Amino acid sequence: MAHYCDVETQKGGGCRRRVNAATCYDHVNGPVPPKSGGSNGTPVRSRNPVWTEAAPIENASITLPDAVTVVQRLPTHWRGKIAEQSVRRVGREQWGDFLQERTAGLCRPLARTARELLAIKARVDRLPGEAAAAAAHHLGAPPVVQTMAERFASGLGATTTIEQNLAATAHAVRVLGIFVCVITDAVPTCQCLKDLVADHLPRDDFETSLWHLTKPPAPT
Repeated sequence: MAHYCDVETQKGGGCRRRVNAATCYDHVNGPVPPKSGGSNGTPVRSRNPVWTEAAPIENASITLPDAVTVVQRLPTHWRGKIAEQSVRRVGREQWGDFLQERTAGLCRPLARTARELLAIKARVDRLPGEAAAAAAHHLGAPPVVQTMAERFASGLGATTTIEQNLAATAHAVRVLGIFVCVITDAVPTCQCLKDLVADHLPRDDFETSLWHLTKPPAPT
C-alpha cells in the first residue's frame, strides 16, 4: 500500500512523496546531507539563493535507469502480490503452468503481445465497420451495400470499454514480463520494463503500476 517516504529532508519534516517501497528514490540511502562551503563549514550565501536539495518534480517521467533501480529494490512480497492477482484472474493451474515456463526469454513475447494489443486498441473504433464490410463482401453483396454496412457500423461507437480492456490487458502482460525478469535476474534487459517506461509515467504512477495487474480507470 502506498505511504509517505517520511525521511527527514533538509528543509525539515518528513518527505511527503507517496511510495510503495520503503523510501522514495532520492532517499534510498537516508537523508541527503546538507552542502556546505567555506573552511568553517558555514553555508555560502549568494545573491540568488538556491535550494541545496532540489524539490522533486512530481510530474517528471521516470527514466529507464531509475526504473531498473526501482524494480530491483522491490520488496520480496511484491512477487506474492502479483502471484495472488494472477491466480484470481487465470486460476491456480494456469498460473502454475506459466511459472513452469519462466525464462528470461519469455519477456520478449510478452512485450510483443502487449504492443499488439495496444496496436489493436488504436484501431478498435474501425473494427465494427471493417467486420460489417467483410460480412457483406462474404455474402456477395455489391460494393455499395458493403460501404453502407461499413459506414453504419462505424458510426455506432461504444468501443470505449473495449479500448480500456485492451489497455488493461497490455499493462497486465507487461507487469508479468517484469515479474519474469525479476525472478530470472534479467531486469536491466527487460523489454517489458523498457516499454512501460516509454509510456512516460511519473515516478509515483510508475511505482504504483508495478503493484497492479489491472490499472485503475483514469479519472474523468
